[in-house]
Amino acid sequence: MPRIVTKRSKPPAGYEDIRADLDDFTDRMRDAEYATDGDPKETLHKIRRIEWERTRYIYQGYYTKKTIKK
Repeated sequence: MPRIVTKRSKPPAGYEDIRADLDDFTDRMRDAEYATDGDPKETLHKIRRIEWERTRYIYQGYYTKKTIKK
């Protein structure tokens, strides 16, 4: 059986600076996914909101604040 070779690239410069914040977003996302209270639409709204916040945080760090390098 042939060996599968995966090419993993290193994280961009500045990743260690934002890693704690990304882990916080991951924890919040996990909590929102496993929350069983209320309407399913409310749960999906919480998940979408956290996803949007995480995406916006990365976008601002890369394009606006220039804290993340390519």
